[in-house]
Amino acid sequence: MIRASSCSAIGWRGIVTCVVGVCAIAGAGGCQEAEAKREALPPPAPPSQVGTTFGGSAEDEVPRDSDFKRSFALADLAPAGCVSPSKDGSWLAKGCGQAAVLFGPYARAPKGSTVVVKLNVEGVSGSTVLVADIVSHAGSRIHAWASEQPLKAGDQGVIEFGVLLDASATDFETRLWSQSADKAVSFKIMNASVETRVP
Repeated sequence: MIRASSCSAIGWRGIVTCVVGVCAIAGAGGCQEAEAKREALPPPAPPSQVGTTFGGSAEDEVPRDSDFKRSFALADLAPAGCVSPSKDGSWLAKGCGQAAVLFGPYARAPKGSTVVVKLNVEGVSGSTVLVADIVSHAGSRIHAWASEQPLKAGDQGVIEFGVLLDASATDFETRLWSQSADKAVSFKIMNASVETRVP
C-alpha cells in the first residue's frame, strides 16, 4: 500500500491534502490510505518512488506572486487520440483500452500551493475502473492520485481530490486513466476543473 504522510483536511468539500505521498478522497473522517496497488495503477513511477523526482529538478522555484493562470476547465486539457468531442460539450472516450485518456493543463504552481481536481464522468457502454493522478516533471513525479472509481454504462461519477505541493512545479498536470483493456468500453468526461490556490 501507499501510505500518506503529513496529510490534513483543508476544509473544502472534504478534500484531503498531502505534503508528501498520497491520500484518498475523504470526508469528515480525514485521511485514509490509498488502496491503489502497483499493478493497478498505470503511471510510470512505482509506488516506492512517489514524491521522488526523476529527470528534472524539484527546486525550479516558481514565484508566489507570478502572473500565472490558476483555474482551468475541460477545454484547457488535452484528450488522447481515442477521445472526441460530443454535441453536448462533453468528451467521449471510446475504444481507448487500458490507457490515459486526459492530460493537462501543464501549468506552473509554486511550492506550498494547493492543486484541486474535479472530474465528472458518465458511463456509456461496458465497464471500467478510472484512476486520476496529479504529476509533474513530465510525469516522473507523482504528487497524488484519487481512489479507484468503478464506472459502468449509465453510471455517473465524480472524481475529486487535491494535494499540497511540497515543491514548485512548472508543468503540473492531472491525468485520467481507464484500466479496462476492453476496447468496447466507452464513457464521457462531462466536465473538468483544475485549480491552484496559493496561500
